[in-house]
Amino acid sequence: MDRTVTASALAALADQMAETRRRTLTLADAIPVDARRARLHPYYSPFDWHLGHVGMTEAYWVLDRAYDQPPIQPDFARVFENREDNPKEDRVHLPSRKDTLDYLTEVRSRTLVLLAAADLASTHPLRADGYCFRFVLAHEWQHQETMMELIQLANRPSFDASIEDHPVAAPPRSPSSDAGDGEICVPAGWFRIGTDDPHAYDNERPSHDRFVPAFALDETPVTFYQFSQFIAAGGYDRPELWPSVPSEAVRDWKRAGPQHSPRLVSGGPDQPVCGVNWHEASAYARWIGKRLPTEAEWEKAAAWDPVSGESRRYPWGDDAPRPDRADFGFNSSHVLPVASHPAGRSAAGALDMAGGVWEWTGSLFEPYPGFKAFPYEVYSVDNFDGNHYVLKGGSWATQGPLLRCAFRNFYPPEYRHGFVGFRCARTI
Repeated sequence: MDRTVTASALAALADQMAETRRRTLTLADAIPVDARRARLHPYYSPFDWHLGHVGMTEAYWVLDRAYDQPPIQPDFARVFENREDNPKEDRVHLPSRKDTLDYLTEVRSRTLVLLAAADLASTHPLRADGYCFRFVLAHEWQHQETMMELIQLANRPSFDASIEDHPVAAPPRSPSSDAGDGEICVPAGWFRIGTDDPHAYDNERPSHDRFVPAFALDETPVTFYQFSQFIAAGGYDRPELWPSVPSEAVRDWKRAGPQHSPRLVSGGPDQPVCGVNWHEASAYARWIGKRLPTEAEWEKAAAWDPVSGESRRYPWGDDAPRPDRADFGFNSSHVLPVASHPAGRSAAGALDMAGGVWEWTGSLFEPYPGFKAFPYEVYSVDNFDGNHYVLKGGSWATQGPLLRCAFRNFYPPEYRHGFVGFRCARTI
């Protein structure tokens, strides 16, 4: 590999790592002191556990596995590992904030020494093209989003009243000036799903051809106003919309309402509804006579270019995300209204398929044909359990490279506390 190219690539990686760490530390300063080591919700580990876990993961994959360096704080590794014998309820027993930050600093210092001398042409699977450095970057990006979710949980006021007591005014405009009936139609045909990018996660690979029957898809995600209409019409009180869901769970979700950003409490009718679980999204879709899109439908509407017949990396093409194309990367302080980024429209005509809110699909998280676990043996495999559904697209807190159309997020169907929403589809 040309030395100039190598030096440029290494410098770019170092800059990305520095900027990413600055953002992590900014988030660390934003969480209230009394919430740093607390369990804010049964689904989550404490904020400072995530902070230490970022350092532990970097130490493991870069220093230990890729470069066989001596361990740093082996006791910390056990505290911050994500293992069954380290359950979330035990993760409140953490080192001090100062010791945790010192640990991150020491790990990063050693990582940067290795990065400066890295051989991008190495045949070592964790060193090739800087894989281990790119991997821990992506991992830190994902935990930054979780950190923001925890910050919002820590600052969210408590509501005892039903969301029905908080009426939402109708939005002042249609989702977009050329939205038509609010749907796009995608013809039947084959397209290439997934990716062969070696830096993508294992569950995104390999790419393969899928035949997708013709379908219609909402042009934009369902808005807070639209979902409030479902609530006002008694959607939570109609058992036929909630097959196999215990009635007490439905009552709890109705009482709490969408677990949206605090900034949506006072309105935000044309913002995408945020914080609904898979069951709630499915019930809304049944209510309007539609369904959730399959993963293949969603990805085809986002990535497929009918002119070239190829799949794009992002909805708008292969160029890197920009603020005029998507709502991502903390570019705003909260999720923006739907249809705010017309420059990000996909070739099939859909808006907001990158950033904003993650979108539930109707597809279980399953391995693609030819799947091979790497580098974790269990990261994806443990979640191919028949109880996780695929989400696509990214959120306003997702970093740009993770907005790729092939990226697969996954949560159990009851999860509703992150930046998750949905759009609907129907067969045509």
